Amino acid sequence: MQKLTAHLVKQVNKFSLFLALGPFLLAVIITFFCSNLIYNAICGPFPVDQKYLSSLKSAWSANKYYVSLKGSEIVPTPYVMVQTRKGETPDPEKAQEQIAALIIPPRLILVQLYKDQKLSTNLTGKLTSIDRDLLQLFEQDNKDNPDLVRATLPFMLDARDNIGTDLAIYAVFAFALLAAAAYSGIPLLVWQNAEKHPVNRALKKFGDLREITATVDSEGLTAANFGPAVLTHSFFFFPKLKELVAIKLSDIVWAYRNDSENEVKKPSDLTIWTRDGKKVEIMISKNDIDRLLKSLQEKNPHAYFGFDPKLWLTWRSKPQTLVDEVDARRNAQA
Repeated sequence: MQKLTAHLVKQVNKFSLFLALGPFLLAVIITFFCSNLIYNAICGPFPVDQKYLSSLKSAWSANKYYVSLKGSEIVPTPYVMVQTRKGETPDPEKAQEQIAALIIPPRLILVQLYKDQKLSTNLTGKLTSIDRDLLQLFEQDNKDNPDLVRATLPFMLDARDNIGTDLAIYAVFAFALLAAAAYSGIPLLVWQNAEKHPVNRALKKFGDLREITATVDSEGLTAANFGPAVLTHSFFFFPKLKELVAIKLSDIVWAYRNDSENEVKKPSDLTIWTRDGKKVEIMISKNDIDRLLKSLQEKNPHAYFGFDPKLWLTWRSKPQTLVDEVDARRNAQA
C-alpha cells in the first residue's frame, strides 16, 4: 500500500505537472497551426507568376502565400476600405485603404494598399480572401463584362504590411505560453530537493519531519478520502497547486460550508478557520463536504461547525474568544 506522504507528494506534483504541460501543449498546437506562417516568414516572400496563382482555388490552399508579384500594369479602382461600426454608414473620406487592380496577363488580381501608398507593378504581400462586400461591388459593377470577372483571381493581395506583424503576434503568444509552462515546471525540478517540496515544508511546521512523516504514514492506513481531501486521526490534508494544506484537527476552531443563504458569500465550498486566525478555503463536491464535516465533528467535537452570523461577528471582532471556548470544551471533556 502506498504511504500517505508519498500519495500527497504525487498529488501536488500532478497538479503542477498538469499546469506546466497545459501551456506547453497549447504552444505546440499553436505552432502546428502556424507552421505555414513560420515557413512563409522565414523563406518568403516567394516570387510567383500567374501560373502559380491560377492553380490556386483560394488563398487558404496556398502553402506559399507571402509572395512578390510583378505585373504589366496596375490600375486604380473606385473602391476604398472603410472601417465602420454596425449600422454606421461608410464615409469614403475616412478611408485609409485603397483597392487597385494588378494586371498579370492574362489574369488580374485585386490589391489592397494604404491610401497614400504609391502604385507599383512590383508588389509584395499576403494572399488573402476578398472581402465579401468588395466582391459583390466588383461583380455588380462589371456584370456587363463577364470576361473581366472570369479573369479576376478569387483572392487578393494585401500589400499593406509584410508578414512580420503576424509572426510577432504568434511569437508573443507562443513565448508567453512557454514562459507559463516554465514557471510551473521549474518548481518540479527544485522539488527534487526533498526539503523544498511543499509536502515536507507543510509537515515541518508540526515538528521533526521524520517523526511527523512516520505519524502521518501510520495514520494513513486508516485515512478517509473526500475527493482530493484526506482526513486522518490527527490531520487534515488538501493538495493544491504548489502547496499542501496541512492542518492539525486540534487547531480547527470553526468549519462550515458556504451556502448561498450565508450572510458572507465566498466562492469556495468549504471554509476552515484555525486557532492562529488563518482561513483555508477548499472546493470539493457538496456530498464530500457533508461527509467531511460529519467526520471532522466526530474527530474534533469541541470545534464549531456550520455557519452562524453570530459566530462570524464574534470571530471578526474577538477571534480569541472562540479559540478559548474551544479549548475550554476540550479541557472540560478531558
